[in-house]
Amino acid sequence: MGRMYAVTFSGATIGVVQDLWQVAAGTNVALVIHSIYLGRRDLTANDQMRILIHRGTGSVVNSGGTAVPLGISAQAMDATFEVNDATQLTDGVILHSDAFSVLDGWIYLPPPEDRILVSGAGQLAISSDIAVTSGTWDGTCIVEELG
Repeated sequence: MGRMYAVTFSGATIGVVQDLWQVAAGTNVALVIHSIYLGRRDLTANDQMRILIHRGTGSVVNSGGTAVPLGISAQAMDATFEVNDATQLTDGVILHSDAFSVLDGWIYLPPPEDRILVSGAGQLAISSDIAVTSGTWDGTCIVEELG
């Protein structure tokens, strides 16, 4: 097992089509997406959101996407994360597509054999695909770094 990290955002305003998380793996490491949690905290009426997880190309800069170690080691992650970017990565192969009621939130927790891998120097985006009524969101992406 590699090193585990959480990349979170809290109190983010989301209402447009955008990448919720973008990741660029380091050259010599691979990443495993273990789980993703997304919820809206200020909604009383139902709305639908569509989520895409896809490989992509573009520029991923470290903008609010700090990877926090979940283990005892405080070693920095050899990957770059960006959160809540309206400049989306160029769509590549869609690996997962899902829709959910924003009243319920969204949890992505696949069995181990279905977890998405990001190869060394690869890029991945977790995107909102449909604009929703603007609101305040929280999210966490749990990632394992291999290598």
